[in-house]
Amino acid sequence: MRRGLRRAGAMFRQAEIFVRNQFRHGVLGSDYLRPVYAIYELTWACNLDCTYCDDGAGHSYPHVARQVRPLPLDDAKRMLERVRREVPAIYVTGGEPTVHPHFLELMAAIDQLGFAPVIANTNGLKLASLLGRDPELFRKIDILVFSLDALDPAVLDRVSGRAGRGPQILAAFELTREQAARAGTKLAVNCVITRETVEDARAVARRCRELGLPFMPVPANRGKGLLAPLADDAGFRSLADELRGPGAPGSLGPPEVNAIVMGLGRFECHPAARVHITPDGRLPWPCQSDARFALPILEFPSLRALLEASEARFSIERQGQACGSPCYLAQNVSTDLYVNHPFATAARTARDMWWGPW
Repeated sequence: MRRGLRRAGAMFRQAEIFVRNQFRHGVLGSDYLRPVYAIYELTWACNLDCTYCDDGAGHSYPHVARQVRPLPLDDAKRMLERVRREVPAIYVTGGEPTVHPHFLELMAAIDQLGFAPVIANTNGLKLASLLGRDPELFRKIDILVFSLDALDPAVLDRVSGRAGRGPQILAAFELTREQAARAGTKLAVNCVITRETVEDARAVARRCRELGLPFMPVPANRGKGLLAPLADDAGFRSLADELRGPGAPGSLGPPEVNAIVMGLGRFECHPAARVHITPDGRLPWPCQSDARFALPILEFPSLRALLEASEARFSIERQGQACGSPCYLAQNVSTDLYVNHPFATAARTARDMWWGPW
């Protein structure tokens, strides 16, 4: 019942923002849009040190974690309240969000504030202990994105930078499948692909197809671009064809996202369509990868006031087109589809992200 009420209120808000943004962009020709969702990096700390890890600016999250302290719990709750007045949906990420000492309290606050859909990304290693403390955790999450780059424990050990983690990640994945099904939480798999792990990604994709799980391929990025171009790799091209062919695993949202994210198409980023929040409660402007500055949300009376102040200091108009949109991330590609193919994208996203137990 609570999940249904949370979703209903957020769906109404989503529809309102959608209409306003289509008028603003389609009629007025403005790129200064209202955010559809917020990305909240709870912490930059992580219990892994993956070879490809990148914060959008060329740095590994675990290596820069000490540079930004997460907000104290009460401040984080106040910040979330301010964001929820303007933004209906939230993507909880990191680093690894589950290592935040107040992860459960923050997820409870997000649920109580009525965000929906609530999407969380994790490597799963702490889920067993967290479920022991809060057996209802998964009912506070609409979509759980599990990071799984291979099915071979030795490969996972090597990629994760932590010996012995491979079997633990695979065990966590099985636990997550079981608990997500029980709670009515949609489970999707995020798979980062490097030149060395193309065949491992293929194995993960086929496993997702067998299990009926959405598969989200992500070629490794480094700063504003791909870590290594993969379009010339025969195995990668074969994988891309497999993911677009009959019998391919499903996607989370429009299938065009996966094709473009894999570097197989161009897109226009519209960074104002979502906000990216750092652990210390700042909002990088115009985006995470090209931050000219980052203002603290709690120093403004509202999120809208902060966005207006940011736009006054540096206009976001045409920024997505100007930078060439080289960051092949689903969060960037989705803004293009949202703005330039709004109705088809809204219909597919509503089906994939909203459908489920209420």
